[in-house]
Amino acid sequence: MEEFERLLRTHFGPLERFVKFKLSGTGDAEDMLQEICLTAYEKFHTLRDPEKFKPWILQIARNKCRNYFIAKKPEHVPLDTVEPYLAASFCGPAEAVQDTLSLMREQERDVLELTYFNGLSQAEIAKKLQVPVGTVKSRMHTAKQHFRAIYPTTTKGNDPMKNLP
Repeated sequence: MEEFERLLRTHFGPLERFVKFKLSGTGDAEDMLQEICLTAYEKFHTLRDPEKFKPWILQIARNKCRNYFIAKKPEHVPLDTVEPYLAASFCGPAEAVQDTLSLMREQERDVLELTYFNGLSQAEIAKKLQVPVGTVKSRMHTAKQHFRAIYPTTTKGNDPMKNLP
């Protein structure tokens, strides 16, 4: 129990950011965080390597968020209800971000995901990718520009990159 609490405290920030990003606008992020923590606690005995707690709990969060959206998915949506959103995208801002990332080169996608989803610093990313910090900075700059260029600008006027450092 103590080890679980210590690890959760250490990695709660990235977990919270991830869930709030995925469930932005739904108002269910706090409930989802509680559900994720409860599941992680119940399944903690299955974690073989405590060093891998962060990716392990983020995977639980991914699964829970995916299940949340599957459960909320309507059985049948009339075309006239969807038509206004066709030009913008079939998805909300979180899904539009994922779609945009999927169109990017792996190097660009990696630095963005490691920074904004995993909460790693540039030094940590450099170590993980085994490249100099300057390379990470350069890739980040290029990735942000590329993201801005291909992100669907018609998605409710949201530009998730406008306030980024």
